[in-house]
Amino acid sequence: MQAQLAKRFASLKRSLTQEELENYKLLLCMAAGGLAPRGSRPHSEASAAAFRTVLQCLSDMRVQGTMWRGRPACVTDIVLASLQEESRCTREIAKPTDRYLLGCGGTVADQFALDRDLKRFVQDLYPGVEPTGVASYIYYDGQGHGLDPHVDTEVYEINVIVMLEHLHPVDAEPSHLLIYEDDVSPRRILLAPGEVVVLNAGSVVHAREDMKPGERVSILTVGFSNQVQ
Repeated sequence: MQAQLAKRFASLKRSLTQEELENYKLLLCMAAGGLAPRGSRPHSEASAAAFRTVLQCLSDMRVQGTMWRGRPACVTDIVLASLQEESRCTREIAKPTDRYLLGCGGTVADQFALDRDLKRFVQDLYPGVEPTGVASYIYYDGQGHGLDPHVDTEVYEINVIVMLEHLHPVDAEPSHLLIYEDDVSPRRILLAPGEVVVLNAGSVVHAREDMKPGERVSILTVGFSNQVQ
């Protein structure tokens, strides 16, 4: 049944206009969040099968390339400190959005988003993509803050996620980044400040586990896409 459903969705996708394709992708994104709210496991076998179908449908839209985790050479100690400082200032004017706070990138973040070394690094992983020039600060600042399973818009089709700060009680399990590559059981990633994940975020479902009491996370997201005009 799952294979048949995925095949029918694939046939539907081939008939869609670009605008319809974006709506199709949005519906898949909403389905992912509804089937695994707050990163929980789907509550039934039927829900798990539906979630796998969503993952399979989205995988057909992936940009060819390789996910990467580590600290690239372009994130020097000076660059990291500058981003952290700007992030702390931007936090004061960040806007509540769903279960997190969103701040627009400032001068430092915008310069980093167009950095030539970062561009070459990302293009080595995902040939053909270009920087969108869009960078945003995201803050998970309180208990229960997090982000349901989702995919990103085309502005962040390839997303460079930079961990800036992660504070948590030493006796508590910290929140992880969740990446659903091919199954309902996600890959859990705990980034240290300065570490980066380069992710095919426009078609790979990902999420942020809920914050525990006393926990706080600040990240920078930088967009790349193969649809830059």
